[in-house]
Amino acid sequence: MRSVFIVDWDHDDRYADMFTRHGYTTASGVPKDVSEYLDYDLICFTGGADLSPIMYGQKNTGQSRCDEARDRYELSILRQFLKRGPTIPMVG
Repeated sequence: MRSVFIVDWDHDDRYADMFTRHGYTTASGVPKDVSEYLDYDLICFTGGADLSPIMYGQKNTGQSRCDEARDRYELSILRQFLKRGPTIPMVG
């Protein structure tokens, strides 16, 4: 059976429900370390507010709704998967 780990900052069950309907087993959460999730077939970042301009070296002028804590966290998780994991498809 296919499996998906959902990086779920907002604890939104709709993502797990959608994947389950399409035959995936799911797990979700906000891990600090990705090592226990390297065997999953797919990683899903659920998204959220706009990416803060600070993440790409620009000043945040308040023109959009951003969540810098979430951006930093998800970028850290993404980097861990890219660095430590095998090639795992990621969506988000």
